[in-house]
Amino acid sequence: MEPDRQPNIPETRTQPYSGSFMLLFLICAALTGAMGIWTCLPQTQRIMTNTAFNGSWTSAYETLFDKNLDIYESSTNFWGLLNYTVFKEGRTGVLIGQNGWLFTTEEFQNPPKSQKNLRENTDYILKVHNTLKKKDIELLVALIPAKARVYSGQLGRYSYPLSRKAAYHNLRSSLKGNGVTVTDILWIMERKKDDFDVFLRTDTHWSPAGAKLAAYQIAHETKKAFPALSLPQESFSVSMGKESEYRGDLLRYIPLGSWQRIGPRPDTLKIPEISQEEKSSPSLFADEILPVTLVGTSYSANPLWGFEGFLRESFGTKILNTADEGMGPFEVMEKYLKDDALKTNPPKLVVWEIPERYLNLPYEMEEFTP
Repeated sequence: MEPDRQPNIPETRTQPYSGSFMLLFLICAALTGAMGIWTCLPQTQRIMTNTAFNGSWTSAYETLFDKNLDIYESSTNFWGLLNYTVFKEGRTGVLIGQNGWLFTTEEFQNPPKSQKNLRENTDYILKVHNTLKKKDIELLVALIPAKARVYSGQLGRYSYPLSRKAAYHNLRSSLKGNGVTVTDILWIMERKKDDFDVFLRTDTHWSPAGAKLAAYQIAHETKKAFPALSLPQESFSVSMGKESEYRGDLLRYIPLGSWQRIGPRPDTLKIPEISQEEKSSPSLFADEILPVTLVGTSYSANPLWGFEGFLRESFGTKILNTADEGMGPFEVMEKYLKDDALKTNPPKLVVWEIPERYLNLPYEMEEFTP
């Protein structure tokens, strides 16, 4: 298989003024530093004279540092502005596409032993499937396609790695061939991506609209794959809150300070709100039944996207959300398999949300027993 190509970054000869701008920046930085030292010198001498013997030397220097912190931040923001406006680049971790679209470099990287990691992670999914099957629990894998795959047309001068283009479909085929139900979220996102943003432009995550598409596709696939699966029905509905500005996590890699208005425009976000229709005569002493368990990452855990709510609405049933924002999909599943929740409240269905960009990363998972 052909190795991953690095992002198609334009050569330096296409940027004839880059050397001049770099020289200008270095001169400005040197002058700023010299001015800072010149300004601080008298204060430093006073500190050494007045505080060396009274125990407040550290406190005095902290005050001096805070006073000159603005100089450092201004220099950082100036370089961020220059880097963005001239070179269309940010800090390591972000790729700047076109029309205000930002992408994480995680979707382009090819870690060591990438193919080995992919095979091991695929084997782990199969082990989880077999383990849950022995407990009479159905598993549905919700494979979230990479944002750069869905919006490859917005990558601008970059291109999606060739070796990854077939990975999504190959994994689905491999899992389906081994009896695992995998929802195809890619096709519905590609079909609707031009009607509305299924991913946030300045964030690594999907938009609430993309989360809703995925949830309804998952519910549809569940009914088709498990026709005998009976879930207790309740009425849930999701309403969208007031629209507000949202600065995605990728904007942190483009430090512009007071020049933020020059940078990529923040997203607008309506936070989904879930509501449940009360039954006419609820039983106060009835045991709560949670027939569906959601296992996943920040795509499922963060209420800003509303994925759990949309799942409840589309399934029409209660859901136990065990997703974790600070962990990868395989680590979260390992944690769930060892949790008492699986013993005390075994579900009928587990929905396992797995972002595509995690599949070729190494995980050291412990062996678990059914």
